[in-house]
Amino acid sequence: METLTVQTDPLTVKDNIKKYDKKYDPSNQLQPTLITILHDRIFKSQDPIVLGIRIDQGILHRNDIIKVIDNQLVLGIVTSIQINHKELDSVGVNDEMIAIKIDPVSGGPLYRYGKDFDASQQLTVHQ
Repeated sequence: METLTVQTDPLTVKDNIKKYDKKYDPSNQLQPTLITILHDRIFKSQDPIVLGIRIDQGILHRNDIIKVIDNQLVLGIVTSIQINHKELDSVGVNDEMIAIKIDPVSGGPLYRYGKDFDASQQLTVHQ
């Protein structure tokens, strides 16, 4: 958990509280994660799948299992999340230029972007 440093300037304190509240807002944690695939940001279509995405709702974490909402197809596990080549543990609605790597589930089938799913379908985190 992130700790806040003690500040004496009232504006700094107020700003830090807003940032903390926004980042750890419990209502964000209860929403299902909705993910849109950016059709012009397909970096690798299979094993592993590497896609540019946008988070429409919720939060995506590394090691989350991703599935297609329409047909419940479990694509695999998010093993990498990057923004501008910077590795992150999680991303949310306000983040931009997100790329994720999805490795297949161990022993599971391999799925291919363009054949088994495409940018017209939304993704979510498998619960």
